Amino acid sequence: ENFNILFPEYKNYDQHWGGLAATIIDEELKDMAVNNGLTVLQYKGGLIEYNPPSTPKGSWESQLIGA
Repeated sequence: ENFNILFPEYKNYDQHWGGLAATIIDEELKDMAVNNGLTVLQYKGGLIEYNPPSTPKGSWESQLIGA
């Protein structure tokens, strides 16, 4: 709650307060993490798969970003 007061230059950025990163992750664990508000990062080939927290629960789409 104080972050935006202390760092106003970042107030328009996406803010992630918890996450899980792994090279290999079980799909059930990934779904559980995303559905509980965590960001999940994992390798997918030469890229990183980014799974933001779901809103609403169970409806999320992953994105691939350069590694």
